[in-house]
Amino acid sequence: MRVHFVQSGGFAGLMRGCEIDTDRDGHALDADALASLERLSREAPPLVSSADGQTRDGAQYEIRIVTNGARRTHRFDDASLPDFLKPLIAQLKRRARPGRFD
Repeated sequence: MRVHFVQSGGFAGLMRGCEIDTDRDGHALDADALASLERLSREAPPLVSSADGQTRDGAQYEIRIVTNGARRTHRFDDASLPDFLKPLIAQLKRRARPGRFD
């Protein structure tokens, strides 16, 4: 499973991101984060939430999961981030680096 992560917005509006291939880099995420990722990959339809006026300076997160050629994109902001994803987001944020992500 390949995971593409992009964090954008926030006070400075910076973009940061990373990519993880769990088949190759499985050790990159701990058990809680892997469990969050597995749960997210099973959610149907893809969870999408757009930022509202209350999260003007909050961060937005995009997680794209590619499994066996199928892509699913999930978008959240600080206000809509489900509790079960917090361990995954925390670890992806630590791995993220500045740059442009398409």
